[in-house]
Amino acid sequence: NTIKKSTKGAAERSAENYINAVETAVTTSLLGNNKIEDGLYTINSDGNITKGDNTYTIEVSGDKPKQGIVRIVNGQVVKGSQTKLTIGDYQVTYVNYNKIVASEKSTTKPCTIVSGDGTTIGDEIACGDEHFYVMSNDGNNITMLAKYNLKVGRIYTSRSEYTEIPTTEEGYGLQDSEMIGIKANESNEPVFPWKGTVVFSESRYWTDTPDTNGGNLLEKYGTEYPVYVYDENSSLYQYVENYETYLKGSGVSSAAAQLMSYEQATALGCTNGNCLSGPSWVYSTSYWLGSANNFRMVRIVRSYGGFLSSDFSLDNGGGVRPVITISVNEI
Repeated sequence: NTIKKSTKGAAERSAENYINAVETAVTTSLLGNNKIEDGLYTINSDGNITKGDNTYTIEVSGDKPKQGIVRIVNGQVVKGSQTKLTIGDYQVTYVNYNKIVASEKSTTKPCTIVSGDGTTIGDEIACGDEHFYVMSNDGNNITMLAKYNLKVGRIYTSRSEYTEIPTTEEGYGLQDSEMIGIKANESNEPVFPWKGTVVFSESRYWTDTPDTNGGNLLEKYGTEYPVYVYDENSSLYQYVENYETYLKGSGVSSAAAQLMSYEQATALGCTNGNCLSGPSWVYSTSYWLGSANNFRMVRIVRSYGGFLSSDFSLDNGGGVRPVITISVNEI
């Protein structure tokens, strides 16, 4: 017990030194007039942090983590649960902000079955605190829909009044049961607040005239609508990418995140303008799909069961509800 207590304390001190070194590296980069992108950074095997094509070298004495994630917002490390470091036999993270706590790494699989056996549509699977509904299982990979939308975007208190969800808030970017998006009553009248709504994109990037009305579908996306257009050009990409990084940093190494496609939605019972013939969890929140219906409209599921199209530039309706694919070996 004494040895364990000593090694646990050493891991916590190493983590604190490493976080200080990360903040020093970020500050140095900012002083050189380099922009530091907000979001989750992956810790690579050399102990440096990486996001996209950018890698920052972290200089620190003592043990460096060999894997994990670090969340950076406005040039500072967010000292919350999304910053996780693996040091030796310990995983180190923050609780109650600023308090570093180390715990022994789990030897179990990162995801567990909550209901069913993981092979049937609607079975529930948990990866840490994040929960999902099974959409398909081909024996090698499981595709799942997040149980809730991600905590990102805006909160509308009326059609014209809103506040931005602070990026420094604990749980930002993870699933949140309150992020339902647009809500309506049985008469289809709006019920506020709408939480976690976002803009699908800033332009019609899937056409050859992205800054004006109309335009032809670019060949790279397909030949006819509805067509899957979600990629790095979408405003939602940053949130989905960060969520994938979070899952991988939490031990779900095979995780790949996307948005639901039109074809996936119809396979789940969405047709003729609604999803009411499918499972209720499909329309438990309002969220964007990744498929455009024409040069201006993108498919969206409404929390009252609607399966509609919405203008890509509107941010007062749909939220971000990722579709995750993982290996069956993760369970």
